[in-house]
Amino acid sequence: MGVFCCWLAASQLPSARSHACRESGARLPEENGPESKSCATSGNALIQRARAVSKQADQHLELQANMQSIRVQGLHQTSNLVAGSGSHIKIVTYNLYWWNVANNNRWNDLHNRIREEGPFDLIGFQECENVESILKGSGLLYNFDSFQGPNKPNSNPAPLAWDRTAFSKIGGPGYVSVGSDRYGERIMTWVRLRHVASGVNVFFANHHGPLGDCGNGLGDRLVRGVIDSKGSDDIAFMTGDFNCGTGTASMNKIKALLTGGIDGGIDQILTTGVTVSGGRKDGWPSDHPLVQGTFSLEDATSGTKSNVYEKVSATSGNALIQRARAVSKQADQHLELQANMQSIRVQGLHQTSNLVAGSGSHIKIVTYNLYWWNVANNNRWNDLHNRIREEGPFDLIGFQECENVESILKGSGLLYNFDSFQGPNKPNSNPAPLAWDRTAFSKIGGPGYVSVGSDRYGERIMTWVRLRHVASGVNVFFANHHGPLGDCGNGLGDRLVRGVIDNKGSEDIAFMTGDFNCGTGTASMNKIKALLTGGIDGGIDQILTTGVTVSGGRKDGWPSDHPLVQGTFSLTGETSGTKSNVYEKVSGVGAWGGWCTCPDGQRYNVGDKNDGCEQGSSSLACVGGVPGECVKEVDSSRDGMKVTCATDGPISTPAPSTTTTASTTTTASTTTTASTTTLASTTATTTTVTSTAIFEMVDGGTNRVCRGASSSDNQHEYYSLFRTQSIDECRARCIGTSNCTGIEYSVDAQGGRCEVWTRPAGIGATAVAPGYTCLRYGLPATAGTDDARFESVGKGIDEACRGASALDNAASYYIMHGSVPSLSSCKAFCVAEPRCKGIEFAAGSGRCEVWVRQGGIQAVAPLPGYTCLSYAATPSKQCADFDAWPNVDSVTCSNCRALVLTAPYEGRCDNYCNSFGHVCTAAAEEQDENCKVKYSAQCGESIRNTSDMLCTCQLPG
Repeated sequence: MGVFCCWLAASQLPSARSHACRESGARLPEENGPESKSCATSGNALIQRARAVSKQADQHLELQANMQSIRVQGLHQTSNLVAGSGSHIKIVTYNLYWWNVANNNRWNDLHNRIREEGPFDLIGFQECENVESILKGSGLLYNFDSFQGPNKPNSNPAPLAWDRTAFSKIGGPGYVSVGSDRYGERIMTWVRLRHVASGVNVFFANHHGPLGDCGNGLGDRLVRGVIDSKGSDDIAFMTGDFNCGTGTASMNKIKALLTGGIDGGIDQILTTGVTVSGGRKDGWPSDHPLVQGTFSLEDATSGTKSNVYEKVSATSGNALIQRARAVSKQADQHLELQANMQSIRVQGLHQTSNLVAGSGSHIKIVTYNLYWWNVANNNRWNDLHNRIREEGPFDLIGFQECENVESILKGSGLLYNFDSFQGPNKPNSNPAPLAWDRTAFSKIGGPGYVSVGSDRYGERIMTWVRLRHVASGVNVFFANHHGPLGDCGNGLGDRLVRGVIDNKGSEDIAFMTGDFNCGTGTASMNKIKALLTGGIDGGIDQILTTGVTVSGGRKDGWPSDHPLVQGTFSLTGETSGTKSNVYEKVSGVGAWGGWCTCPDGQRYNVGDKNDGCEQGSSSLACVGGVPGECVKEVDSSRDGMKVTCATDGPISTPAPSTTTTASTTTTASTTTTASTTTLASTTATTTTVTSTAIFEMVDGGTNRVCRGASSSDNQHEYYSLFRTQSIDECRARCIGTSNCTGIEYSVDAQGGRCEVWTRPAGIGATAVAPGYTCLRYGLPATAGTDDARFESVGKGIDEACRGASALDNAASYYIMHGSVPSLSSCKAFCVAEPRCKGIEFAAGSGRCEVWVRQGGIQAVAPLPGYTCLSYAATPSKQCADFDAWPNVDSVTCSNCRALVLTAPYEGRCDNYCNSFGHVCTAAAEEQDENCKVKYSAQCGESIRNTSDMLCTCQLPG
């Protein structure tokens, strides 16, 4: 392949990744607080190493001097992709036929068409004059960021949108003018993103082509727009109604650069990546089709050769050397500042020495985005005040989109007891006021605010106040934040961390409420959650803390478009003397690596042990936690970072527990997919084992609604109601809720209806309801794995599952579970999933795919370390689904028992069961019209003086 082109940053040279405090990851002392002595490498040694790297760069680039050109890296190089480290994304392009939809008022049809295509990750619109209104009407505004770009009357709009929970923005957005016609300027919009799950960089562009121009000039301008705007390692995607078909001059130009994708005529998706599946779909009410495709960000492209399309220059080798020496000098200066530190350590904010056993209490905290403009426009103030009032009593509350905190407190009946701080407000700042109960707290510092960012709506801030809890004497630091749109980067995270460190007391327990506009796993949230490791994760609405979480979760926030998130936290001595996770920068740890999950469920992005991921997950600097996959990709945010997990601290997010009376052993697990179960016995010994919570169907699951103690027990406080796009998203809501016990899911005219159940006693019964699904969430105790029903596909080992062929691997084929500890646990996920056709399991990373493809697993692809098994569900059931049972009197129970009418069957359960092909196994008189047994009877015995009876019926044999 010739001499490979070397780029200029010293940190990218092969030897540079072995240094703990090198230029690419180093931070100044004032950015990190007090220094630590955990790094034994001296400052002089660091400087010497950096200079050695600089010299090596000089020598390397002198060899390059003879080339006398700078090559633009081929857009197909994907060296940052490693087997198993990526994922699939779905992309859509859609011309909305704006003027016609508007003239015929078909907005609902348009919104429904977009909604039914979901979920997807990226979408490019053409003929779209208001992208935010489209996202809002389609139910996407909550999770999607967008860029409108130039608009009518002078330009033809080509807005694009991306799921902010799946991507963090790293560049742009922007646009390039590429042509014009009688309707005005034609543009290419673009944005650079980082895929959160895989760390892969993506360049996403969108275009609406001019009419009557498919020439070379247009193609050249599109090509130039991509080359000038994308990053060297980005996988590129371009959506568009190009108004030119494949084979025209302009399309030949751009498709020589973006060689893959989905060809839908003049509506296409182009890419430098790997296309998995896709095609044209009906786009009504538009006159264009909707074109969609699924693309791989995984290893399929790794190491493959491609055509080299490059820009050459007359830049001399001497210029290259000068540039490299400038980088080297900068590294020297930077590392001299680092020399006195000897290491960089993230301050542990878990010190709670001011807590004394028994002296504290619990406090309740709320975060709530008020949807101010919409509530004002629709005069829903009474509804808003009532929603806040009914959530009480609470102690601390953080508001977002709140332009008058005193009026809110007054309308909610809180002004008499609460003090507040409004902070900067409209029109220049986005308000983030906070309020505290003055009868529970005395103020000891502040209030104040820190500017942490900005967006098109103005300055973004973090407000704060320091308080002393009257009952316990514990000091509390309370902050609130409303995050910027389109910025989830490290810089924002650093400013939030600095805002906390600079203003909290050394012994304060810290709490931060917020609509962060960034989800867990983004760079900014990784930063702040490495500092405030506990709390309640409600999506982009969260409560973060250094304290102990007792309970909490998301609740319906109407009339806001956000949920209300609340949590109860302990200020008592149960935290005194306990250990906490220590996340720190040390020597001997590199920038390759991955995620480590500690026993409390907190995840940390850590480096490798400078062994090139040689030992797989064991290479991660993860002590006392569950290591994930070691990814062979440089990530400056984990460079040198190690976590030592607490081994005897309290679990911060308790989950449902079950008690086995025979052995007096209590089992509890956190409700994350990679959780830790602590078994405490009467002999006071403690063993830590990994376990995984799963979803199980209740009473058959399908056509059932969830209930409490009986089929008529359906109190509103048992669950929180959400709107989701799929049952899988509803499951994710449950997993993210600390005390979730199950879900109920259905689809109505407004889309997916998701009940997340948090009833302490769990889901105890169901009722018949066509179109509903009821699933219980907890440990896979009842699922069973029955190995006889799993069979190898192909060889079974060192092969990954595929659909119709070895290249058919659409993301819609499976449900992915991360950090699953064993093959048996992966099988348990399958058994609990009614659609399961088989599993794919990677022992090294704990990746478990539960395949639900309708045609099952029909092929495999070679992939070391992977296992592919097909699954045959149990061919028979104990009894028919309850919707097939006749004369049920509105109550059904578990174990094939229901409350049925006596009159048609002479009060005998044997007659009843025989009437629909079953046999009776038990009979009883009910108590209080539910599943409780008043007295038992024989199947052939007549139960008299009652209108209904409890019959247990099973299929014969």
